[in-house]
Amino acid sequence: MIRRILAWLGGRGGRLEYWLAVVAILAFIMIMPGRRLPPYSLDFAALAAWCVFAARRLRDAGLPFWLAPFPLPIALVSIQARALLLARADGAMQTAAAKSTVNLYSAIALFGLVAILGLLPSRRPKLTADDHAQVFS
Repeated sequence: MIRRILAWLGGRGGRLEYWLAVVAILAFIMIMPGRRLPPYSLDFAALAAWCVFAARRLRDAGLPFWLAPFPLPIALVSIQARALLLARADGAMQTAAAKSTVNLYSAIALFGLVAILGLLPSRRPKLTADDHAQVFS
């Protein structure tokens, strides 16, 4: 059982699988906020689930799988930018404008990268002479 799970995690995921996972994770995020959960637990659960499917999709597109947690740096930069802008804000209107601006830009960056990953074409894995020898021997 563990070998099958590890083989699936190390495999390649197509576009359909990726988009179904994105829709399921978004639905999960929209349904769960009504529950009593520890702070940020929903965010980390969604990020962990998304990283699994993003890693599979990245492998299918011929890119390194370690790029999967790219939403995390976007969120960290967003939090830091929001803190810097809030420190400089004079009133309630500037505070609201700073939060809205940072949230908008981070959402655009995140959704753009998610869409690009979903639209990348699949690439065949590069086979070496050893791979050919193992298959045909």
